[in-house]
Amino acid sequence: WYQRRVRGVDLHFKSTNTVLYRIFVCTASYTDLPVSLPSGTNEKVWRITLSRTPHVKLQIHCDDVEVLDFQLSDTACSEWNDSEFVSWSSFWSFEVKKITFISLFDDASDFYRPYGVTEQRGWGK
Repeated sequence: WYQRRVRGVDLHFKSTNTVLYRIFVCTASYTDLPVSLPSGTNEKVWRITLSRTPHVKLQIHCDDVEVLDFQLSDTACSEWNDSEFVSWSSFWSFEVKKITFISLFDDASDFYRPYGVTEQRGWGK
């Protein structure tokens, strides 16, 4: 089951400028983003990056401003370390093959595309 499960990042919008995040199989509770969102427009362009070199790290950018730089570790993911479900390191080690926005929970996104692609090209949610 968990090998097919998409690694997850939940972004919860409390208001136009207040966003909470939660990282699946790492943090159990929602936490405020450590950096304020850029102001100027209600329409935002988000970029979520997962890297594994040399450590597993999630970065979130909003309108090219880094709002989260989170390195997953035993300390950072301590809410899951004792889980019989699966360890964070095993869960986040699998290759990402597909990105999905769950429309049941997402009523804000218009579309998404791989970073660096300038055309929408029909990648709707």
